[in-house]
Amino acid sequence: MVTSGRRESGVARLISVRDLLNRPQVWVILAAAGYAVAQLLLLHEDRFFEWDEAVYVSEVRPGTRPIGFAVHRARGIVWLIAPVTGLSPSIAALRIYLVALSSVGLAAAFLIWSRQIRWAAPIAAGLFAVNWSTVLYGSEVSPNLFVACVAIAAVGTAVWCGREPSTWLLIMLAALIGVATIFRPLDAFLLAIAAAATAVIIERRVRRPVMVSAATGFGVGLVPWLVEAWVRFGGPLDRLRAAREFVGGGIRFQLGEHARLLDGPLVGPDAGGAVFTGGLWWVAALGSLGLVAAFAPGRHRRAGAAALMAGIWLWLPYLFSVRVLAPRFLLPGLGLLCVAAGLGIESLLQARRRLPLIAVAAFMVTGVLWNLSTASRVELGQVEARSQAEVLGSFIRERAGEGKCNFVSQFAYPQVELASGCDGRAFVIGDAAGPDRLEALAEEGRSVFVVSAADPMLGSGWDCQTVATPGNLTWHVCMR
Repeated sequence: MVTSGRRESGVARLISVRDLLNRPQVWVILAAAGYAVAQLLLLHEDRFFEWDEAVYVSEVRPGTRPIGFAVHRARGIVWLIAPVTGLSPSIAALRIYLVALSSVGLAAAFLIWSRQIRWAAPIAAGLFAVNWSTVLYGSEVSPNLFVACVAIAAVGTAVWCGREPSTWLLIMLAALIGVATIFRPLDAFLLAIAAAATAVIIERRVRRPVMVSAATGFGVGLVPWLVEAWVRFGGPLDRLRAAREFVGGGIRFQLGEHARLLDGPLVGPDAGGAVFTGGLWWVAALGSLGLVAAFAPGRHRRAGAAALMAGIWLWLPYLFSVRVLAPRFLLPGLGLLCVAAGLGIESLLQARRRLPLIAVAAFMVTGVLWNLSTASRVELGQVEARSQAEVLGSFIRERAGEGKCNFVSQFAYPQVELASGCDGRAFVIGDAAGPDRLEALAEEGRSVFVVSAADPMLGSGWDCQTVATPGNLTWHVCMR
């Protein structure tokens, strides 16, 4: 009897595990867990900050002077990192915190879709999780990955509203768009329009409540941006004009420039780079699978079309208007493209034909290998590049001692300012006014450092040394 009871208990456990594995939600969570593991294995948790990260971190790190929070930035990511950055200066703690948040965000986004598209949701989650830019930016102090998760969730909620209208879904949609607005107002504005369009595609009778919900969420989320516009920039219109001058406007054809960033440069334009066929193939394959979903028969065709159209819509300003180029700007659209591609893969798998099955298997294997190898390569390059600022900052801090200091360079590198604790100033050393400005800084009673890639030729009175940094680069640091 004891043996029989043990057997029944073991069978019950096996059935329980089998039941769990038959739920798409469990596989979405496993995909998110795999995403976290990939980040921890491939990335360096003590990777130093890049330019934008240094600006955001300086806003909330105790004892650090805020570094030039420019007109085009929003404070969502600053508030997100504040709980950890305010307590500890540890870079590793902040990176691991962001790994956890990004993994939870990815799981939450695709869990919303799992109720609507079932097994296509974990497929889509896996596609988005292995993308090299998704892996890299999960631990970055950057708003784009988190906006991508919110965008995926918001469009999924709009699809849900179309099929099962309810007040709480409308409230959730408003909250999601509000959160996106706090992080990136432009992306959120486009997302609100995409959510409304999704409701029209899924079920026209819910378009009005979805539009009201999206508009309400955007309006509420925009309040912090508006308050800062009036306090710091003279009002919303002045802030918009200044932001337009910074990021550009008008119509410009930039598909080629973005294609050159598919193999990993994090900021464009990459004038000397070539269009990388591996990255182009990956995006083209996702788009083709999205088209399969949009035209495949079945109840999920409209959901696939909505995700595909929303993803392309979120890309349009960056492909044809915004002057600043970076792969991270395309993450929200890419996430929705992965939703459509997941539906396309499911349609091909359901056909149970040999050739589509082989093609899908080859796509998944090669896609995973290419993306993870690209993420590793880009990560190693970033570690080396960013350590230059860390080495320079440490060199300056060591010579400045405990006293206050200024450092001068052509671009005022916020990363060096964060690493050294000195106030950064940007001006060209060799211009006519350069010597007078340096004299004025020296008269403030602080140590003054000049940082330059070339010899600044400052003459007597300056103690100049060369500092070797990773990548076999040499910098000139002069102190007075």
